[in-house]
Amino acid sequence: MDDSRTPEVVLGIFLMLCGLAYGWSLIKKHQSKQEEKHLELKESENEWGLAWAGLTLHGVANGVVVLIWIWAFYQANQQAIHGTEPLITWDHMVIIMHASYLFTAASFIVAFCMFLIFFHRLHLNAVALFGQWMRFRSPMSVYWFLVPGFNLFRPYEVAREMWDQTSKRIPESERPSAVLPSSWWISGLIMLICEFVIFTSYAIPHLGSFLWIFVIGKALVIASVSATLHFLMEMRRMQTHLAGAGISLAESGRPG
Repeated sequence: MDDSRTPEVVLGIFLMLCGLAYGWSLIKKHQSKQEEKHLELKESENEWGLAWAGLTLHGVANGVVVLIWIWAFYQANQQAIHGTEPLITWDHMVIIMHASYLFTAASFIVAFCMFLIFFHRLHLNAVALFGQWMRFRSPMSVYWFLVPGFNLFRPYEVAREMWDQTSKRIPESERPSAVLPSSWWISGLIMLICEFVIFTSYAIPHLGSFLWIFVIGKALVIASVSATLHFLMEMRRMQTHLAGAGISLAESGRPG
């Protein structure tokens, strides 16, 4: 690794660890207040708002960074294109590159923490409604997102079970597509791969090639954010429907 990037990488890792630690503490605090047997959807309004704001912020941050990159790359190539003095030099491009990495990393930490809080709430709701038929009942199920290796498949299993137990109690005409959890999870894995490729591609000597990798990767990140918001929104809508129907743990029998 280039020594000039060492402070950036160390700072990025430090920010991520701080963000994950803060997210963990928020979940623990939230868990201690939410150990009840029935839905309290008033509380989920604020949690949904935070999740929506955090994920939207991350999507917008990636979009803004892409626009800045395209503009900066165009300005840096002014001399080659029009023979004029460029407003942005290649040294400036390196600074923009490092700043964009830290900016999107910070927005990802915020979005991830807000996502975990709302996902935890959705899981508590599901356990309250269908606990006796759920394999993953413990609040620890949400923490699989933070366990290396297991976070590649276990959170999906938790989300899939939560989705299936909820959706099969929804009228078929109002039931969302069964492939939504899978498409959400696959898009999330693609997002992580894209972020890794973008990070390692900083070493590409030809900046034009990196720009295309960067733009395509960030477009896929934005698509993943959209899929995540769609998944959370549909999950919340179904739970709200069941709560509005007056279904409780004692009444939500296994459908035939």
